[in-house]
Amino acid sequence: MDLARSLSKSRSVIGEHIHYALHSDTDVDGPVLDAAKYSVIEGQKWRGLIGLMTYELLGGDAEKFMPSAVGIELVHAASLVTDDLPCMDGAETRRGRTSTWKEFDESTAILASHYLKDRGALLMRQNALDHGISNGSADNYIQQVLTRLYVGQATDLELEKSERALRQSMIDKSNLFQLALAFPAILLDSEHVDLLKDIGRDVTLAYQLMDDLRDLLPSDEVGKPTGVESEKGTSAYLYGREEVEQEIRDLRGYINSGLRTIQPDSDLELMINMILSRDL
Repeated sequence: MDLARSLSKSRSVIGEHIHYALHSDTDVDGPVLDAAKYSVIEGQKWRGLIGLMTYELLGGDAEKFMPSAVGIELVHAASLVTDDLPCMDGAETRRGRTSTWKEFDESTAILASHYLKDRGALLMRQNALDHGISNGSADNYIQQVLTRLYVGQATDLELEKSERALRQSMIDKSNLFQLALAFPAILLDSEHVDLLKDIGRDVTLAYQLMDDLRDLLPSDEVGKPTGVESEKGTSAYLYGREEVEQEIRDLRGYINSGLRTIQPDSDLELMINMILSRDL
């Protein structure tokens, strides 16, 4: 099976597990659950896919990582719901359709975001326990990532920030790529934890640079409002398209070199290159 077909199949499986995770939760119902379900329907599931492929690359059975893959996707959906709120970016569309706060209302969207984040973190923590990890290392790492999401979002809202703060916020607010790469290594007690954290940081930064470039494109090509980031002084507006594109290529080189120390020419490397080559 070629990579594209394999990814499509795995994406569908993740979607099925997300559906089950939300529909099997009897503690929440009504508009909040409806908004949560609405928020996770679309999307490429890149972070969950990266997690599954990393777990497999390290010698694990990908099915055993599925709860964490679902958890990562739920947390990612939560971050998008928050990002779109009127008090944040105020985006009325996401993934080609009405954003969650616009489809429901702001209060429901905020509660749905909290629910998705908590549900996702719980799935990851339970998955760590299933792997026999009870010393708090996995839980501490999850909490660290979630905290940095909030810190990165807060910095992103600042209209004036240093270049260093800009770059750190780009990493923090999108650091679920790092989680997707490092958490499998933590669960499997792999020697590659630190390496995969570094690779995850580079993937995060490269992906965010690409997102900044997409803000220069027409909205109908991206599936969400564009041009709204110019006031924040993003990389595309500060450095220009050519410089940002070159940095993405450089980061891809670092990522590939790191992954090849684990296994040359892996499907994970191919997929990450595919993600980071789109529109370049």
